[in-house]
Amino acid sequence: GRAFDRQVAAAGAQAPRIVASALANLLAAIAEARVAADRDAVDASQEIAALTGETEPEPEPEPEPEPPEPEPEPEPEPEPEPEREPELATRPPADGPSWRLATDLAPLALLQLPSDRGLEAFGGAGLGLGVAAQSPRGARVGLELRGLWRREGDLALHRYRVAARGGYALERGRFGLTIDAFLAVEPWQLRADGEALPVTRGDEEAPTLALAGGLRLSPALLLPLGARPLRLRLAAWTELAYAGVAVEGGLRAVYLRAAGADDPSLRYGGVELGLGALVGVDFDLRRRRR
Repeated sequence: GRAFDRQVAAAGAQAPRIVASALANLLAAIAEARVAADRDAVDASQEIAALTGETEPEPEPEPEPEPPEPEPEPEPEPEPEPEREPELATRPPADGPSWRLATDLAPLALLQLPSDRGLEAFGGAGLGLGVAAQSPRGARVGLELRGLWRREGDLALHRYRVAARGGYALERGRFGLTIDAFLAVEPWQLRADGEALPVTRGDEEAPTLALAGGLRLSPALLLPLGARPLRLRLAAWTELAYAGVAVEGGLRAVYLRAAGADDPSLRYGGVELGLGALVGVDFDLRRRRR
């Protein structure tokens, strides 16, 4: 807001240098407070306009606002479509968890508990074939065929099983656990030198058709097989069962001895513990759209 008025006489080529020198000396004097202002409270913009002869342009008038556009008329509401009658047949739901068909091959060994009357606990070895259908929620039903053989001296005990199974499968990633209960019919026979021997109890022929039931626990490793909906199942299993022939009062184990012998050589039935391995292939039964 302070003004310092100076007049400098300069002309020709030296004019710019003379004016610049005068300005430098004036600025130094102002900075050192050696010179007083000629005027105070000065509007710099007015001083510049007076020196150049320019005036500030008048502001342009603001344009008048345009009139608002008329609101569009509302469109008529569409008439509702007539209700359709419900279809009798509906399409199946989208693909999701499906039923599974499980097949398995299971070698096994059998222990008879307790081992009494001088007999060994080993009750034989055999092989089983099974097939089961499993729902998406884990419920299982299936069938099993099994053969079991035990030899002692010249005698051989042949056991066969036809079993119906039902249970539940729990799966987490590549780990699976199945729990099955079963009921079975077991034909059996005693053989020597490749021929079936008659089995008697006193003066009567002993029954050679037995019944069995029990529980099986089977932890498994589940491995995918290629891009198709197949997987490999590797498992170890244990089974606790009871088998026996039907007599008055229930099911009873049978002790077998050769003619003329005092001590039994083989035993069929009683409390039995089965131990085995299992190799299986599972098939996904995918739903097909109609």
